[in-house]
Amino acid sequence: MPERAKIKEVFIIHGYDSSPRKNWFLWLESELKKHGGIKVAILDLPDSQNPNLNLWIQILRQAISPSKQTFLVGHSLGCITILQYLQTLDCVEIGGVVLVSGFAKALPSLPLLDGFTHTPLDYSKLKAMIHKRVVLSAKDDSIVPTTLSKELAQNLGADFIQTQEGGHFMDSDGFRTFPLALEKLAKMMG
Repeated sequence: MPERAKIKEVFIIHGYDSSPRKNWFLWLESELKKHGGIKVAILDLPDSQNPNLNLWIQILRQAISPSKQTFLVGHSLGCITILQYLQTLDCVEIGGVVLVSGFAKALPSLPLLDGFTHTPLDYSKLKAMIHKRVVLSAKDDSIVPTTLSKELAQNLGADFIQTQEGGHFMDSDGFRTFPLALEKLAKMMG
């Protein structure tokens, strides 16, 4: 088997009003790069204050060549972006997803993001495509209600991990590092 086939690829997908330099993304990239055989990319999605689902999906399609060695980490709007992207693909399997503060229904407080949830998710297709699935949420998330993250996990057949505190897992919530996300991703990758 070629050595390249063993290289795992991790793509980190940020959310609304965010960037690769915010929150815990650079820390996660740094931690993953300490281990050999892992390539990491934090995708820079354009116009994050006025996001466009079709444009964001196009960026993912250009950046990712999905395989069983591909792992996707999404935060907030990045989670639904990942899932909408994946369901546009045919005959693909990926290693796994870690979805942080994910949702698949409209957020009443952020109608600007409704375009990301208009197309219903094909959960059967997604479960067949994604080998391992984890959703992380905090009970005190004031942006994405934890009930929406739990519902997403149930529909995806994902492990659901809910912390008592953590808010929306942003730097403003004290999250410049995120050991729980790293632990779940590392376990997923073997």
